[in-house]
Amino acid sequence: MRSPSFIRTAADIPKGPYYIYGAGAAASSLQNSLEAGGRPAEHFRGYLTSFAGGEIAGAPIYNITQHATHLAETDTIVIANQYAREIGHHLQDLGVCARVLDGIMLVFRPAKAMPADARDFAARADAILPHLASDRSRAIYSFLARLRFNPGLDVREDHADFYAFMDRMYGQNDTYIRQHYFEYGSFKETSLVIEGGGNLGFVTRAMLRAMSAKGRIVTFEPASDAIATQSAHLQIHADLAVEVEAGRYTQVPKALWRMDTDLHFLVNPANLASSRVVEGGAGGQVIEATSIDSYCATNTPGKVDFIKLDVEGAEPMVIEGARNILKHDRPRLAVSIYHGPEQFVTLPERLIELLPGYRFEVGHHSNSPWLETVLYCLPD
Repeated sequence: MRSPSFIRTAADIPKGPYYIYGAGAAASSLQNSLEAGGRPAEHFRGYLTSFAGGEIAGAPIYNITQHATHLAETDTIVIANQYAREIGHHLQDLGVCARVLDGIMLVFRPAKAMPADARDFAARADAILPHLASDRSRAIYSFLARLRFNPGLDVREDHADFYAFMDRMYGQNDTYIRQHYFEYGSFKETSLVIEGGGNLGFVTRAMLRAMSAKGRIVTFEPASDAIATQSAHLQIHADLAVEVEAGRYTQVPKALWRMDTDLHFLVNPANLASSRVVEGGAGGQVIEATSIDSYCATNTPGKVDFIKLDVEGAEPMVIEGARNILKHDRPRLAVSIYHGPEQFVTLPERLIELLPGYRFEVGHHSNSPWLETVLYCLPD
């Protein structure tokens, strides 16, 4: 199956029944956009997902595996997700014969938002390139910077170019997703990992499997209570519980920050991965936060070999709270730099400043140009 065709307006959907792939906030937003754009409400048949039924505002949610044979060539599926190409492959594997369209331009317009001084950020991104160690990293970073800071491109052009580029960099088997946090550096000799943001535990479990029997991980995840209720991931919870008993895994239900403090934390039950700290804000729940330096000084876990950070935009604060460990332990780092266009530049700038004698590489691990860009920091 080719990548799903882009649509710009509700009128771009062929006449007849249509479904929306997705059942979260993005899918609901897309449906509102389509009806506001004049798409007849009676043509909407419901939402398609990989999980069991339910409904959104009275519209049914169908399990795609069970419903695939009910779809006809005259039906249309509009994908409300930035992983449209991967979903398209999945639909092909299921034998779906319906037309498949990518509704990203109707859902993710904010993804194209860029800073008012985009040209200044583009110049600063160019200045980072000489600090990257390989032609590959320079190519990836330069390409993604062009998408973020070039106002002359639209979302359709971004994605069409992006898919072709990722195929050149990583091949056509979506291997860049499986390499998330693993592209540079081995875990075989890694004794201690500090993980900021464990989410559902997929990466945690993969790291534990890649480490020796003596390897340990300390994960900071303030949404751990909510995550524990995710019944769809009970096997992961069970696997990690075994590692807790073995003394290899510790989960700390706190946020990482630059110091010990209390913070406001917004939990998004529809997408726990997007739950985040609100600095100086109100609302949500009040949680405890600590710094890497403070935790290590109090708990003396040992020399830190690797730090992984995906903390929904709090990365700069966490880095400032780890300066002692960075100086004395010189760990490898894998830091998410995609939470906002500014951090795509400011985080590499700061880490290059803080880590003399390190090698810097960039990897991208998503079917979306806006997600999962990682700066790898490797001590010489």
